[in-house]
Amino acid sequence: MSPQRLVWLAVSSLRYRWLRSLLAVATVSAAVATILVTRELTVRPTERAAGLFAQFESRYLLVYDSYTTSFESRELDAHQEALATLGVTGRHDFLLTAFIDERDPVPLVLCSFPQPAPPEMAELYMLREGRAPRPGERTAMVERNLADRRGLTPGRALPLFRGSPPFTVVGLFERRPEVVTADVYVPLSVLQEEQGREGELSFSLLELKAGLRAPEHEQRVAAVLPEWHVSSLSTARARADAASAPLRLIARTLTVLVGTLSALIALLTLWGMVSERSAEFAVMRTLGFSRLAIAGEVLCEGALLGVLGAMNGGFVGQLILLTIVPAAHPGLGGWLPPVELTLAMVAGVVTAMLGALAPGLRAGSVPPAQLMRP
Repeated sequence: MSPQRLVWLAVSSLRYRWLRSLLAVATVSAAVATILVTRELTVRPTERAAGLFAQFESRYLLVYDSYTTSFESRELDAHQEALATLGVTGRHDFLLTAFIDERDPVPLVLCSFPQPAPPEMAELYMLREGRAPRPGERTAMVERNLADRRGLTPGRALPLFRGSPPFTVVGLFERRPEVVTADVYVPLSVLQEEQGREGELSFSLLELKAGLRAPEHEQRVAAVLPEWHVSSLSTARARADAASAPLRLIARTLTVLVGTLSALIALLTLWGMVSERSAEFAVMRTLGFSRLAIAGEVLCEGALLGVLGAMNGGFVGQLILLTIVPAAHPGLGGWLPPVELTLAMVAGVVTAMLGALAPGLRAGSVPPAQLMRP
């Protein structure tokens, strides 16, 4: 039997049993969309964090008090000479805080813009309009999606703290897809003043002179700064990977569950169709159709269900990541890489064909004598 004939028979069978076919397509679609959204919410943030750490891990050491408390810059200033003897040539201070945007359900991240900024920081975002904030200015650089939602353009006012004068937007930036950045950047000294604590820091990056590797000097610098945590960015990346392991396990488990459910629905749908068409398959055997041709026709039905479901699921999943997910959290969502989208859709097709395997074998085994049975 020619491939065109197989496809025509498969389409005819699915058309006459459109309600069951629609159920199978919807199941495959839901599975593909679930895989795409789950990966974006659980796995992609870890990959982006790893990309962020990779930008800095060779030349910088991370200094922080804890993940929830801050410290003051003058505490590090007291160790400046000792750090210089270990090859520390620069320090880049950061202060992170949250602010509430009434149009977003979760707090957004406000980050100080360090002066001087590490050269690698310019690779984390793309400045689309305007410029970066200058030291001491009450100005802000805003992520472009947030600016679009708030109707912000350079020169517009942006209130960040209740009871305080607004900041003036001077630039709009776009995140690179492989990293996560803050939503708004303002000068460090201005943010410290808003917090009411001069010199307050969340963490600091210590820059090593050329030729020195951060992992090899981690312990030596930690001995000079016993009051703080000191780690290379490679160590921080390993800790981030370990912390995200449960989320990756949840993502894999959910993927297996929805894939199994999708294959089971396809199996039950096609199994019912085969039961209803047993006489038809017996006639086909009598007319000379081989077992392989009949089984191939059922597998073609499964492939069609998988293709339709995968295309619809890919569209729905991408739509969710472009609309619902960014509305819930501006740091997530966006366009999927073509490779990931293609792999998820291929997985949907393969799942449906696996579900069609048993019904196909059953259809091919129907004997011509089936016509003689009452």
